Amino acid sequence: IKSTILIYMVLIFSLAGCIDPKTIRNSVPSPGPKFDVMLICPMNFAPVCGSDGNTYSNMCVLSILIVHSRKCSP
Repeated sequence: IKSTILIYMVLIFSLAGCIDPKTIRNSVPSPGPKFDVMLICPMNFAPVCGSDGNTYSNMCVLSILIVHSRKCSP
């Protein structure tokens, strides 16, 4: 069992070094037509309405201009 744990720990630490910190942003991006880097968005639900009339789960998920910060009207 100890050898299995050791193998998993080595694997986890070696893979952690593969993440490029330049691809992750810690702040909410400004809305725009397209993001230039890969983003990891939180799973919180704070609906925002996009200029295309679609509701997005939060500002991070939104990739277009915000019309207002609530759910879109049908």
